[in-house]
Amino acid sequence: MFPTNLSTVEPFAGNELYDGVTGPWVTGSDLNGDVSMLATMRALLHARRKDQQFHFNYLSISREITYPRHDGQALFNKLRGVRETDPIPANTLYWITLRSTNVHGVADSLLAASDHPWTPENGYTRLSAAEQYLSSKCGMETVIFINQSTNFCAIFTNVITLSSYHLVQSFLPLYFPALFKETPLTAEEKHLLECLTKRSADEYRTAMQEMGKALGLEEMAVRTLLQDFEKSTRKRQLTDAENQVNNARDNANDFRERYIRALRDLDESVLRYEGIRVALENTSESRELMDYFLAHKNLKLLSASDGRLQFIVSTYIDSFDVEGYEHLSKNGDIYNGINAGAPFNKVQNRKLLMDALFCENPKLKVRTCAFYRLSMDGEVNSSRGFNYLMYGAYENCIPNPHLQYHNCIGNNAPLITEQLRKGDTLSAVECCIASAMAVNIHETGLTFRPFIQEVMNSDKKVIENVETHECFTAQEALAWLIEQQSTEASK
Repeated sequence: MFPTNLSTVEPFAGNELYDGVTGPWVTGSDLNGDVSMLATMRALLHARRKDQQFHFNYLSISREITYPRHDGQALFNKLRGVRETDPIPANTLYWITLRSTNVHGVADSLLAASDHPWTPENGYTRLSAAEQYLSSKCGMETVIFINQSTNFCAIFTNVITLSSYHLVQSFLPLYFPALFKETPLTAEEKHLLECLTKRSADEYRTAMQEMGKALGLEEMAVRTLLQDFEKSTRKRQLTDAENQVNNARDNANDFRERYIRALRDLDESVLRYEGIRVALENTSESRELMDYFLAHKNLKLLSASDGRLQFIVSTYIDSFDVEGYEHLSKNGDIYNGINAGAPFNKVQNRKLLMDALFCENPKLKVRTCAFYRLSMDGEVNSSRGFNYLMYGAYENCIPNPHLQYHNCIGNNAPLITEQLRKGDTLSAVECCIASAMAVNIHETGLTFRPFIQEVMNSDKKVIENVETHECFTAQEALAWLIEQQSTEASK
């Protein structure tokens, strides 16, 4: 019963990448931005929903309905919706707070509602044991009605807190008993419910991520977003380009004084139109892009909509000027000006590690990551200071310094832009991967030194052995290099 406000619960709520594959299962309210109820329902109802849609609704009922008398019929009508003839919705979980009100008195009034009392004869049951536990544990008056035949549950309390909000979720199988009787809880699902009773949200987040992996949600999301992404984009672009062609022709005919400029616009628009048309006719392109992302695990798709792709590349620093590094290392200046703690406060240790990373055939490489945003209209950029930890396990990577410090893609930008304007998105992505691997050692003060300083001061395993794929912290890598020197000297 942790008090943490969860604005995102990967991968079930709060991330637009997964909305197309998790959103339709359960819709509804959050609690002051906390989306954990939606996430928990989506995770547990996925295997039990049988193509049904479920809904969570949080209501705070005004005193006009509950005071000075407990009007069960008025409350009943409030839950039904706009028209009083509407039935109570099926497949729905309500949480209703009745502030400054005797919650048990309201429950009694519902039992006496004039046209549809909440009695066992009408399918309603009180969860008395759960009520007593939650009331004692959370210090709140609690009444819970369920209707198994319609998968309906209504939870009434006089107050609500984040801790009680999370603890109440741990009883979810009791609210929809028919669903969980047919398909009992798995060990993983039981663990997830147990995590909701803990004082920290960390185990809950981890359990949700593991359930998402088991369901294959990331692959489902990639397929859903990319299967028609480029085709729909090309159709829009084709229409835009066709309009540009017509406008250019009109300008050439109507404004003779702009004749040369209008013809140039016409030629460029026609060229773009033909390129997009050819790309649209190549129906295999979208499939190739989707297969490429699915096959390359070092690519993480973040979004694909409105003609834009956003993704993260994880790779190694593997593209640099070896001869330039050797030249700079001769006078030793490249090893100076690096503010690093022990053991890298000694020049010989900095030199040993840097020479191993930036030689012609390095045995060690720095693990890096880079964020890219591509527009099918021919633009590419990144985001300075991008927060990679929000999107997965990138803590053992040092972000590419050119993108992270300066939002600079350098000489790769024209190559990427050219491929996008040709309609070759796949080649543009490959150019981004090449860009992520590069570092300019000649930008010593602005880029290279701060980057090396970040590597040496990191306590994460940001360095990898090329042959064994064993990962080291900078200090562990230095110890390994010293050991290798000692071994070579003893031969």
